[in-house]
Amino acid sequence: MRELGRKGVKASVRQLLESVSARVYNLSEGKPRWKRPAGLPDLLVFLPRVRRALFIETKTPRGRVSDAQSAFALNCSVCGISHVIGGESEVRAYLVRCGVLKEGAG
Repeated sequence: MRELGRKGVKASVRQLLESVSARVYNLSEGKPRWKRPAGLPDLLVFLPRVRRALFIETKTPRGRVSDAQSAFALNCSVCGISHVIGGESEVRAYLVRCGVLKEGAG
C-alpha cells in the first residue's frame, strides 16, 4: 500500500475529525500575503461533545518535526493545551483517550 503524502494525511485526519462532528480550522492555508508564524500547527480543532480543543501538526510517517514545531508543542504542554503530532492513527488514539471514539471503532 502506498504511503499518503502530506496533503493526503491532512485530508484523512480532517475526514476522521469531521466524522465525530469536530469543528476543524485549517491554519496552514491563508492569504498569500499572510506570513504564517514558524511552528504554528496545521489544524485547530474543537470537540464540542467533550468540550475540548486541540492543535494538530499533521505529519507523514517519515515527516520530521522542526525545532519551531517542537517549541510550540512544548508551550502547549506547559499551558495544558492538547497538541497532537502525526497522522490519522495518532489523532484516533487521542480521540479514544478523551472519550470521543471507542477503542477499535471506525
